[in-house]
Amino acid sequence: MTPKTLKTLRIVSRVSFGSLIAIFLGGIFSTALSGLLDWVAVPLFLLSLLAELAYQFFSGVSERKGAKKKLDKFIDLPAGDYRVKDKENNAELGTLTNDEINYLRKKFLQNGMDDNDFYFNSMTFELFKKEEKPPAELIRKLDAILKLKDPVEITWSK
Repeated sequence: MTPKTLKTLRIVSRVSFGSLIAIFLGGIFSTALSGLLDWVAVPLFLLSLLAELAYQFFSGVSERKGAKKKLDKFIDLPAGDYRVKDKENNAELGTLTNDEINYLRKKFLQNGMDDNDFYFNSMTFELFKKEEKPPAELIRKLDAILKLKDPVEITWSK
């Protein structure tokens, strides 16, 4: 699905839903528009609903394809330890190995986030542990970082 088609679906969804709301509000205040509700409301609602569902589905497919292409081109970092810092104030938070950084990069990339900064708070970290099942040593290190600052956006460098 092309970006132009996705944009068209989004516009159709918004316009049809906005028209539906306008007709409902008009029907409340005007008897002339209340007759319009009888034969326009249901088709307009269905058009809005179908356009929004199609947009949500196809935009998700497009994002997953983009993430897969980036994963196919993924290059591991050189071996060694990497300094981890708080992106906000540049405070040193600890170190992670190249394997741990690569693990985080791949997981974030699979979820459509392709930058080299990682945002965590207690809730997202618990979800990350539950869904992604990271290595125990990485859990320990990230848990220690979150005890220093929660939430935190971390960045890394060699």
